[in-house]
Amino acid sequence: MKKRKAQATILIIVAIVIVLAIGITAYIINENKKAESEAYFSGTEIQPTVSAIQSQTLDCAKEISTESLFVIGFQGGYHVKPDNNLLEIEESFIPLYYNQGTITMPSKRDIEENLASYVDKNIANCLNLISYETYDLKFQNPITKTIINKDEVTFVIKQPITVEKEGFKTDIGLDNEVIAITSELDAIIDLAYYLTNSHLEDPELYCITCLADSAEEDDLYVDISNLEENEMFISIYENHTSSETYSFEFVYKYTGDERTPTPVTSPPNPPTE
Repeated sequence: MKKRKAQATILIIVAIVIVLAIGITAYIINENKKAESEAYFSGTEIQPTVSAIQSQTLDCAKEISTESLFVIGFQGGYHVKPDNNLLEIEESFIPLYYNQGTITMPSKRDIEENLASYVDKNIANCLNLISYETYDLKFQNPITKTIINKDEVTFVIKQPITVEKEGFKTDIGLDNEVIAITSELDAIIDLAYYLTNSHLEDPELYCITCLADSAEEDDLYVDISNLEENEMFISIYENHTSSETYSFEFVYKYTGDERTPTPVTSPPNPPTE
């Protein structure tokens, strides 16, 4: 009995040694392969192309991040269409921030998540245009976090990329790359909150003077106009953070029992060039 136990113990030890040997060998081979790949992609003929791929990836991230700001602006803070409280307009939509007595405006965090979602779902449209003969590029799913700050919106993007060529492979891409875009979105959201929440006090009235003062403080413009019966279209916009006017749009829908607010532009429209 003792002899059998001793034999079993020896077999277990031998098995452990074999497994360890296989693991160590695989690790050494893998590390050697990594070293060979690093040396290969660091070569003077290869490195410029790898750097170009990295640079184009960053350009895509900046382009799609900027694009996300304009898309959610035209759709009142949304990239993904909400289930309700919206007006369908052809292939797009405009959200309702006030719907017959109920405030339905998204939170700032909701808007941040919609910005991040847009980047994650659309950056591939740009990345797929990056192509180099004899190079195999594999783009993994991105992860984006967005923070709306005063005077800027920050995107933190992780976009892994695997580059393969002639049997060698390396991982590059964006590793929590920080992209800061000058924007008045924070001030625009604050003004939208102010205007929308004024309905809680009186859905028939809002302080035009207060609105003008608040908008002028951040060099913003507000246009309020009739859309349909009992519907008011609101656009908060600015033209000093980019060459293209930035607009943030939403709608108020009234019951018809209120006296709907008078259309107004405040402050006066910026001069046209």
